[in-house]
Amino acid sequence: AEGAVLPLIGLLATGSAACARNAAGALWNLSATPSKVVQKPLKRAAGEEDDEMDGERLVDDDDYQQGQEALDLTSETRLVAEGILPPLVRALRSKDAALHECGAGILRNLSVNDENKIDIAEEGAITPLIALLQGSSVAQGQKTGGESLKIVEHAAVTLRNLTLLEENKERVIREGGIPPLLANLRSSSIEVRLHCGGVVRNLSTLKQSQTAIVSEGGLRLVIDTLEQSLQITTSTEGEGGNAAVGPGNALAVSLARETVEQCIVILRNLSTNVQLEPKMIESGSIHSIVKLLRSQDDVLRLQSTIATRNLSCGPRSRMRIVEEGGVGPLISCLRSPNETEVEAVLVALRNLSSDPEHEGQIVEEGILLPLFACSRSTSEVIYEHASVVLRHLSVDAHNKREILREGGLPFLVALLRSGNATAHLQACIALRNLAADAETQVHIANEGGIPPLVSLLSSTEVEVQEQASGALRNLSVNQANEARLVQEGALSAACGVLRSLDGIMPTGNVAVKVVEHCLVLLRNMSIDIENKVRIVREGALPSLLASLQATEESLQEQAAVIVRNISSAPQAKARLFKEEAVPLLVNALRHSRSDRVKEHSAAALRNMSASSSEKDRIARIVEEGALGPLVALLSFPVKRVVEQAMGTLRNLSVDPHNHRMMVEEGILPPSITLLSSGNEQIIEHVIITLRNLSSTPKTIGKGRDIVQQIVAEGALPPLLALLTGRDERLQELAGGVLRNLSLSHAQSIVNEGGVAPLVALMRTFDERAQEHAVICLRNISAGAGEIGVGDGGDVGALASADAEVVRQGGLPPLVALLRSSAPSIQEHAAGTLRNLSESGLYAKEIVEEGALGPLIHLLQAAEPTVQEQAAAALQNLSLSGDREKGAAAVGAAVGARLAGEGALPGLIGLLRSPNRSTQKYAAACLRSVSSSSSNDRGGDDHELDVRIVMEGALPPLAHLLHSDDRELLELACATLRNLSSAPANDDMMAQEGVVDGLIEAMKIGDKAVQIQSCGCLKNLSCNPSMRSLIAEKGAIEPLIALLCSPTEAVQEQSAMTIRNLAVNDHNRLALVQQGSVAPLVALLWSFHEGVQEHAAGCIASLSAEPANGRAIVEEGALPLLVGLLKSHSDKVQVQACLSLRNLSADSTLEDKIVAEAALAPLIALLRAPNVLLGEHSSATVANLCANPAIRLRVVQEGALPSLVSLLSSKSDRIKENTATAVRYLSTLSPAEIARVQALTSHGREASNAAVDIRAKIAGSGALSSLVSLLRSSSEVAIDEACVALRNLSSLPENRQKILHEGAMPPLVALLSSYAARLQEHALSAIRVLTADPEGRRAFVEQGAVSVLLSLLRANSQKTVEHAVAALANLSMDPANDAIIVAEGALVPLIDVLRSSNAALVRHAVTCLRNLSSSPVNKPKLIQKRALPSLVNLLRSPDAKIRQNATVAVRNLSASTDAAPSIIDEAGLPSLIDLLSSSEGITQTQAAVTLRNLSALGASTCQRVVEEGAIPPLVTVLNSTDAEVSVDAKVHCLGTLRNLSTSESNCLRLKEAGILVALSAVLSGAFLGSNLSEETSGVVEQAQANALAILRNIGAGESTMKDSIVKEGLVPRIITLLKSSVGNARVQAAAALRNLSMGTKSRAAIVESGGVQPLVNLLGSSADPEVQEHAAAALRNCLNAAGANAEALADAAQAVGGQN
Repeated sequence: AEGAVLPLIGLLATGSAACARNAAGALWNLSATPSKVVQKPLKRAAGEEDDEMDGERLVDDDDYQQGQEALDLTSETRLVAEGILPPLVRALRSKDAALHECGAGILRNLSVNDENKIDIAEEGAITPLIALLQGSSVAQGQKTGGESLKIVEHAAVTLRNLTLLEENKERVIREGGIPPLLANLRSSSIEVRLHCGGVVRNLSTLKQSQTAIVSEGGLRLVIDTLEQSLQITTSTEGEGGNAAVGPGNALAVSLARETVEQCIVILRNLSTNVQLEPKMIESGSIHSIVKLLRSQDDVLRLQSTIATRNLSCGPRSRMRIVEEGGVGPLISCLRSPNETEVEAVLVALRNLSSDPEHEGQIVEEGILLPLFACSRSTSEVIYEHASVVLRHLSVDAHNKREILREGGLPFLVALLRSGNATAHLQACIALRNLAADAETQVHIANEGGIPPLVSLLSSTEVEVQEQASGALRNLSVNQANEARLVQEGALSAACGVLRSLDGIMPTGNVAVKVVEHCLVLLRNMSIDIENKVRIVREGALPSLLASLQATEESLQEQAAVIVRNISSAPQAKARLFKEEAVPLLVNALRHSRSDRVKEHSAAALRNMSASSSEKDRIARIVEEGALGPLVALLSFPVKRVVEQAMGTLRNLSVDPHNHRMMVEEGILPPSITLLSSGNEQIIEHVIITLRNLSSTPKTIGKGRDIVQQIVAEGALPPLLALLTGRDERLQELAGGVLRNLSLSHAQSIVNEGGVAPLVALMRTFDERAQEHAVICLRNISAGAGEIGVGDGGDVGALASADAEVVRQGGLPPLVALLRSSAPSIQEHAAGTLRNLSESGLYAKEIVEEGALGPLIHLLQAAEPTVQEQAAAALQNLSLSGDREKGAAAVGAAVGARLAGEGALPGLIGLLRSPNRSTQKYAAACLRSVSSSSSNDRGGDDHELDVRIVMEGALPPLAHLLHSDDRELLELACATLRNLSSAPANDDMMAQEGVVDGLIEAMKIGDKAVQIQSCGCLKNLSCNPSMRSLIAEKGAIEPLIALLCSPTEAVQEQSAMTIRNLAVNDHNRLALVQQGSVAPLVALLWSFHEGVQEHAAGCIASLSAEPANGRAIVEEGALPLLVGLLKSHSDKVQVQACLSLRNLSADSTLEDKIVAEAALAPLIALLRAPNVLLGEHSSATVANLCANPAIRLRVVQEGALPSLVSLLSSKSDRIKENTATAVRYLSTLSPAEIARVQALTSHGREASNAAVDIRAKIAGSGALSSLVSLLRSSSEVAIDEACVALRNLSSLPENRQKILHEGAMPPLVALLSSYAARLQEHALSAIRVLTADPEGRRAFVEQGAVSVLLSLLRANSQKTVEHAVAALANLSMDPANDAIIVAEGALVPLIDVLRSSNAALVRHAVTCLRNLSSSPVNKPKLIQKRALPSLVNLLRSPDAKIRQNATVAVRNLSASTDAAPSIIDEAGLPSLIDLLSSSEGITQTQAAVTLRNLSALGASTCQRVVEEGAIPPLVTVLNSTDAEVSVDAKVHCLGTLRNLSTSESNCLRLKEAGILVALSAVLSGAFLGSNLSEETSGVVEQAQANALAILRNIGAGESTMKDSIVKEGLVPRIITLLKSSVGNARVQAAAALRNLSMGTKSRAAIVESGGVQPLVNLLGSSADPEVQEHAAAALRNCLNAAGANAEALADAAQAVGGQN
């Protein structure tokens, strides 16, 4: 406080050695407060924990800041502030040991403060401090050993404090501090060892220092120091373990303990460096670390555990830790209350237990109980690590028993319920390991292990899933656990895991294992019937089926067994079909390499095909290709596989639809071979299969072929042998097969002469005999009908059997038997006649035998079978004309007789028969009767069709549409199709629900049904009122499905129907939403022109709805449609082109259409003779041209000539489309072309490209056509032509061509159009054309200015804008001004200035600007009050508006009448603000306007000044900005000259800094870089104005004159007396004259050499005014010269003044 610090510091630096020592001592004392001298205890530095198996976070000794004494912070900061550090550091470098001690002590105290740490290091103290560590004073003999150690201690403590900062650590390392620090670890002073160790501890946090410490041998030194200090802490203990420590020893023990702590932390830090592991092992570090694991000191033990944890990451270190006995102490540390310590121990044990060789020892050391306790910790980290250790230990068999014995299961189960994923994984692995032993499986379940394991199956961690599922798999092996597993949800969870796969097999070994475990679990549980249903209900089927496709055979087998098991449950069977199990099982039969997979897959299919009532399911099995692999398995060497395959084939053979496919797949040879096998079950399967195959219904070309194949493969011999056998069962089975075979082997019976006896037998009176005979003859006669003419069979052989029956007199008894009282005989007699009439060869004979009457009568028989055969016979007779050309007359006669003799009611009645066959035959008769008319719309001969409907045929036919019999359904549909050809039947069909039935019929997978039902709907859909009804009834979806039919006829009929429906707008959307696009697109590939045409027609109709376009394109329609443009069929081309036209209306699809190379064929179609093609192609091209990126392509593809040619087409639509395309092409801009062509240069190259296209359009003859279209009757064509001409006129050379083509008259005429759009576009073209002088003349010649003005009142803003813009263009010619004004344009233009539309205002103000340049118009504009609006626009945010408004105001401001309006409308502030504008023209015009106003009189000048114009004017004048124009400065200067005529304004000018600006003007510097010969005149004029201002300022009081002198302007004025510009000389002389009236200014004139040029002016100037001012100036100078007058006069005389 007395100010001693600074002198003391001075003495330290400059005094003698003694003074320096004393000053240092005093300062040392001052750096601490003696009253507070207390030994500050060292704080323990706690270590930091980090993640497992990672390196340790480095630890600083940040709690240690040790001074010699407790510090006075005020003193320490003041000492540094007073500058103690530089002399103090110099003292450390001196050779004076006393100074060393004091200096080190002072720094020790000062270094406690954080700010001082930085200052001390930056002052360079670290280097001398390190030097002091080396004990240089002792070496020189200046200090005793103890005193030198004290110096070292002070230096070490200081460095310890300093190294708490990171930057200081690097300095110490860089200055070589590590070697002396390590060397002092051998010091005899425990304090030195402690503090040097502390510094090393701090440095050891840096990687670079760690390597240096080890390379300098620091490891051994640290360990030795640790051991030595540890010995001190234990040497004072007595034998009983009680410490016998005195005060001195207590301090030593405390210091030693602190030293141990420093060393162990150093080792901990070094242990984080993996590269140092070998050195640490070699140095014995681990021995010392393990020793401290047993320490009772919590801090030391914690650091040693962390070091052990770090080292345990390396395998060699782990081995050494175990060898040093570290396991036991580590386990003991698990009981520590410190969680950090426990965590470190667990990580170490986790790492140690990862080596199998250590597991046993770890368990023997008693780890289990404390480990279990850790699993109950609230710390996730602790129980996570504990779980990993348990997992490691659970692998060993001995350890498993120990874990069980020690009660470890509850703890593992508890870990499963924790919230830690890692703990879950480890616990699952441990339990899985334990569950591998049968004795522990039940224990785990009893301990509640199943629920959490089940819960973890839904874990998001796949490893956890894998281990949990593995554990449950092991548990499921034990049947005692099965019920509990189901009860606890294991089955559901396993299904859930499979279900989560969503049918996609996992990748990666772990994920595959999860699936395998879950599959085995379900396999074990699927034996139980209830579990089968549970598995299905849980939704596991999709994933089970997906597993069948897995690449792993283990997954395939497990899945196959489960599917086999559950397929026996009825509920599961249905779901298997629904989930598409069949193709997957078939695939397994075909491709699996596993016998077990084949067996189980075949067994599953056998179970699924077991029910004969489920023919649809059987058909599904066949449809999915099961026959081939099943037949192949009949030759498999493994009998159990053969039995399952044959059993499945037996089941499949129940469905006749499968027979042909089974034979084609080759079932017969191996089956017949198996008849001789020794396996009775297999033989039974074979015989029943053959019986089923041979019982195929006798429809043309099917059953006979199969039977023949059976016979050809050698089946008859063994079957005949069975007939003669004694086994009744075999006889019954074989007899059934042979009876079936006889259907196709009638010729053999005939060849044996069996016909005659059979005919004779019919004449007996034994009805049974008659029945057998007639049945046999019926079988014999059935052959011709089965093959028929043209089917490729042995027609002659079969026909000979019928011929034999007729020849042997079979017809009369057969007709007679029709009247039998036995219905069975009636049935078979009618059946035989039916067979004989099948071919039509004997129709005439049958009719002549009088069969028609009794057959018609039998239609009303009581027995349905009799009705059936009678109807069938009549059908055959009515169809005889279709089967045999020679019998056509017979067939026609039968049909007429059936209709005329009243057969219609009977036939219509039989449509309701419960017998389907009867229904079929009746329907077939009606079909034949109604087929005399066309089955499609067209023609007028529909009388019979209407009669059939009136007889009541529609209700039963409509009912038959719901039949599940395909043939009957086809007949009903065909008959209705015939009837629908009469439009008169439409309403009745709708009323009877025919539409609903037809829609259902379409869904049947039968092509014949589909053709007929579609054909009927097609006829009905021709009626507009029926289209909505058909769609509402749900026809769209099945119609779409039929588009995918493999039959072209079906495709064509469905496409035609859809095409009719798509005429309805609502139907279009529905069709696309229900997925019609994809199949329609696919049909475009068809080779059938009709299919192509109708598919393209459908797409064309659908694409008429914009919302459908994207869906059509996404389905790939574009390339196909483009391809169809080249079709040979005009109809296909038209529909394809129409589709593209509609699609191109969507801007998002344009690029895609072009990308498919559509342009070339479209352009080619522009010249097609087909008008529709021309219309659609031109419309498509026009739509595509809407895309700027496509327009250039259109031109490049050569479309322009064709388009121009079509502008003269006879079709208005083609002209409209073409004009639209040309209009788009004419809009090509340089930027768009540059983007399309990807030009690397911008500017000229792109611009020329645009000009070329517009010029090319103009040069192609398009202009005359476009002008002609202006007179078209089509508004669209006119509109497009207007816009195209407007665009083309953007090229200047095109404008005159357009005008020469006579475009202006029709354009002007369109201005009077009633269509606002035409007005607008015509006006837009006129706007562009009037930009050309010739265009302006042409327009004015049309006398249309008044029309233009009338359009200023139009409702369309665009129209008004074009009108104003055209007026602006017209005003560019001064000759037009008078016309524009005379037509009354001023008022509406001024009104437009108040519009909120910036574009309108911009054009209006431009027009008024042009008009304001005329002297005649100025007073009119002022009179019409244009100025208020113009002044208001000076504040417009639009730069163009501001600029033009400023010019207009400038033009008007020269008039005295304008000034009041400008001022009254607050124009002055706006003009003044514009002086600061960055727009050069605006700034200049504002300056000119102010100059004009300031020249109008004093009052106006005063208003300009009062509005604050002077500062901004001076600012512009002073500006060095290159953007400020010379004109702006010149006009500002002129304004300032006008303002300077007022004395009061001169003062304001001076205060605004004008003198500086005038100085620059006088020197010419104000022009900056703009100075040139061209601007020399401007400079001289500006200098004259500047001199005039100075003249006015100099006329004021003396202070004003003095300011001019002070600014140094007098010499410049004198210089300009020699100016070649007269006005400049006048102003310069006048300015000097005024200045000569002031004392200082007069002296300045003389001193600046002004006398000589003034005198020169007296004789040389011819201007009296100049002479006057010069003489007056000289007079003033002489009059006031006093004593100097004579000298001044001599000077004047010397330069010729006397003359």
